[in-house]
Parts: sequence; structure tokens; C-alpha cells
Amino acid sequence: MQHNFFRLRKILISIFDAVVVLTSIAIGYYFQQSELCKNCIPLKDPIHYLWLPMLAVMIFPYCYKITNLYNMTKSLISIFVRIVVGVFLGVTVLANILYFMGEYGVSRETLTVFAVSLIVITFFQRALLKDYYRGHAKKRTFVKRTIVVGNESLYGKFYDHLKTNDDLPIHNLGYVSIHPEKENQVKYRDCIGEVKDLEEIIKKYAIDEVVFTVNQKNLVRAFKYCYKVQEMGVSVAILSDQFHTNDMYISTGKIGEFNVITAHSVALDNMEVVMKRVLDVAGGLIGCCLTGLLIMTLGPIIYLQDKGPIFFSQNRVGKNGRVFKIHKFRSMYIDAEARKAELMEFNEMDGHMFKMKNDPRITAVGRFIRKTSLDEFPQFWNVLKGDMSLVGTRPPTVDEVRQYDNSHRKRISIKPGITGNWQISGRSDMIDFEEVVRLDTEYINQWNLWRDVKILYKTVYVVLFGKGAS
Repeated sequence: MQHNFFRLRKILISIFDAVVVLTSIAIGYYFQQSELCKNCIPLKDPIHYLWLPMLAVMIFPYCYKITNLYNMTKSLISIFVRIVVGVFLGVTVLANILYFMGEYGVSRETLTVFAVSLIVITFFQRALLKDYYRGHAKKRTFVKRTIVVGNESLYGKFYDHLKTNDDLPIHNLGYVSIHPEKENQVKYRDCIGEVKDLEEIIKKYAIDEVVFTVNQKNLVRAFKYCYKVQEMGVSVAILSDQFHTNDMYISTGKIGEFNVITAHSVALDNMEVVMKRVLDVAGGLIGCCLTGLLIMTLGPIIYLQDKGPIFFSQNRVGKNGRVFKIHKFRSMYIDAEARKAELMEFNEMDGHMFKMKNDPRITAVGRFIRKTSLDEFPQFWNVLKGDMSLVGTRPPTVDEVRQYDNSHRKRISIKPGITGNWQISGRSDMIDFEEVVRLDTEYINQWNLWRDVKILYKTVYVVLFGKGAS
């Protein structure tokens, strides 16, 4: 509902953001050229730096998108925090680009002035826009006159949502009951009729859009009225509790000439998916370089332990059941897999995973590389290949997946990762498989690129201080 409005609003805000970024760059440039920056070297002609504002205009809107700054329903305090984080990310990226391009003339003071200007101006811009949409947008002609048809309970939730989010471009004229005979009393005074009179109500109130709020049982019945409304040239939106869940994301589109409604387990965003892969490739390249150094140092030590291979390879299950071969530095004796069956009675994990605190199959070197997580480094090759991601759910074994219930399989609905939600929440200390599933499902339901960045940061802390490692 109102997709075109929100798309237009986002485009306009992005344009305003670009203007603010350019203004802040100009402020920073003239600051460095002025006497206020006493220790600064005057910059070259502005023409030399034309590439910088062009790059900044692309970087900062994306950083704002990562921090969800385009959600205008947030409080001003939340918006300010998101602006600070978004600007910090953007300035960090710009500073690194300037460094690698050898542009050392731009001083830290200038970057600071630019960042502060950007934060202040963007905050006032957002505050003004929020006030505009809250107090004035509903008076404009692009706001649709809307009535809601359906179950009273669902209408109540929708009504409360409209009251809370008062900047939405909806003029709610009333509620039309779909089951008047089953409702003892109407709690909402704006009930304007029954569904049997829907066509007359649309004509009487000059309605632009009809929102059907129906439960699963009444979904088919509602479609009968949808066709009548659409025949009159009035827009139709369907709000159903069948689709309103925390772990389901609905999108519409086309397959050839066919209109389709798709339910996703992850809130898919094509740009964020692309950037996640870019992050994986960059991290994979760096990780593979570090792995090469570790091969030269750890390789001989692992080999001399028992004259076995330095790598351990095993089939694991990836996205939606794809099987791939994972690689690690070997931390166990050569016959570890053969001895697993005799140790199953000592399994400390409650569920479809195996974990044993003092596993006798682990070598002396293996305990060290597990404690420091060095055994994980060869997985960067899996990340580079595309079998895994830097952040995701841990890849289970084929035997484990065979024991999964349907609810457990959501763990493998995305690419597995080297690190993830449950690793930073306790890693090897966790012994409840259902808790692992809960944390993985929480990550999938709430996935965004900024969440991945935070998990990577927390992973560094966990590894450095050895929290939960074994």
C-alpha cells in the first residue's frame, strides 16, 4: 500500500541527503583554506577534487541505508544516533580512500569539520521532514482516502498502528464490518457500515483505496469483494494475519507475464545482498592471505604432531541443503572421525550436534589453534568460493541435518558463516541445540548488513579474549 509514495519520498530524501553532503564538503574545503585551520596545508584547485563529492554522494546514502535512516517513523533520538553511526561509517570509508589514493593534503581537522557539519545539518533536515510529514503531508492531494474492511480485531491493530505512525499518507475514513452478525459490539466509533453495502460506501465517500484486514479463514471471502472494488477502479490492499509474522517477508513481482506474491524467510534487499557478497570477497581475500602465512608457520607443527595432513576437510551442508567441502587446520588426530561413535555417550550437546569439552581426539597443537580460532582460517577459501559467508549460521554436518525437524531447517536457509549470532553469544559454552537454532533463526529474521558488521566486530573481541572458546 502506498508503494509509489514511499518510493518517491525515499528518492526525495536521498536528493536532500546528496545536497547536504555536498554542502558539508564545501564547508570542510573552505575551512581548510581559511585562517581557522592554522596548521593546514592549502588544498589544490577544487577541480582536482571533483571526484570526491561524486564518490561521497554514492557512499553516504548507502551508509544511511545500512543504519535504517530512511525509516521516518523512528524517534528523533534514534534518528540522531543513526545519523552519527552512518556518518562515522561514511567518513571512515572516505578517509581510507583518500589514504590509498595518496591524497594526504586533506587534514583530520577538515574531516572532523565535514563530519560535524554533516551530522548537524542532516539531523535538522530529518527533524524538519518528520515535522512536515506529521503535520502537513495529510493535507496534500496525494494522500488517499481509505476505508478498512474486515475483522474488528485486525482492524484494531491496524487502527492503533495508524495512530502511532501519524506521518503515513493515509486518511482513514472508517471501518466496514465483514462479520457484523458475529460482533457483539463495535469498539471503534468510526464504523461506517457493513460489507454488503461496500459499493455504495465507496461511492458515498469517494474512496481511493480499500484495505482488507482479514484472518486466514476469511481470506477467500475477501477476494470476492476485492474483484468488485477493483472493477470500480479503486485500489485494493490486503492485510492478513496469515502474512503478518516476524519471520515472513512478502514481496510482489512478476515471473514472465504472471503476477506473483513471494514469501521470504529473509528480508531480501538486492543492494544489501550484493554488498554482503562484496564484503565476503574482500574479507575472503584478506583471510586467504593470512591463511597462507599460517600454513608456513602452523603447517609444519601440525604435521610433526602425528605425521598427518595439515588440513581437515569434511562435507558440510550449506544453503538449502547444498553440500560442500569445508576446510580447517587439522586439530584432531587422524582417526578422529572413526572414534566419534564410541564417544557419543559423552556428548554434552542437548540436540542434533556433537560437543565434548575434553575431547580426547584433539591434539596438543589442536587445543591451541582452537582456543585462538586459528583452525577456522582455511574457511576463508570457502567464503571466497561462495560456499560460505563471513557471517551466517554454522554449517552442520550431513548426519546432523538428517535428524533435523522442519523447524530446524531454517538454519540452512542462508549461506553458513565463519562466525554468527551464537558464536558471539557463548560459542563452545552453549550446550542446548534448540538455543542455537533460536539464535540462528533470530539472525535470519533480523538480517541486515549493519548487523553483520556488528557481529564481525564482536567476533574479534570474543576471539581476542577467548570467551567461550575451547
